[in-house]
Amino acid sequence: MSEKRPNIVVIIVDNMPAQALSCYGNKDAQTPNLDRLASQG
Repeated sequence: MSEKRPNIVVIIVDNMPAQALSCYGNKDAQTPNLDRLASQG
């Protein structure tokens, strides 16, 4: 019997507010990979 395992991603950052990501409105930072994770999560 094959069991499908879930995909789990853990991102640990120190002292980074959510507003630091461009998907949350930051115009100074380019974070396309994290933006993609946020939109698909």
